Amino acid sequence: MTLLSLVAIACQEKKAPTTAAAGDAQEAQEKAAPTLTYSNLVDTPTQEKVQQALTAAGISAQHVAAFLESVALFNQTAGAKANLVPEGFVTIDSLLPKYDEGSHTNRLDGQILCLSGI
Repeated sequence: MTLLSLVAIACQEKKAPTTAAAGDAQEAQEKAAPTLTYSNLVDTPTQEKVQQALTAAGISAQHVAAFLESVALFNQTAGAKANLVPEGFVTIDSLLPKYDEGSHTNRLDGQILCLSGI
């Protein structure tokens, strides 16, 4: 899940403030309340966006495909009860997304999802 969160953060588009005052206000808000923008990559458009970002970052096509296969396996294993982001990205006022961990850890049946090597 941490890797998915990191991918989501890396793919987040930064918006430039239009004035210096807006920039100062944005900085103060970011310091006051940490936020996290993330995705579970459930929908095809979001997967394609992340695939393009990973490829642009120099990740091999083989590793990108393996990552997306692992994402699909996780999402399938977690199921609808795990409170996954259904499409796109969401921003929350916390650094930890809330999941119903029991809904997918019980379904793993001893399987280990491995996202290393990417």
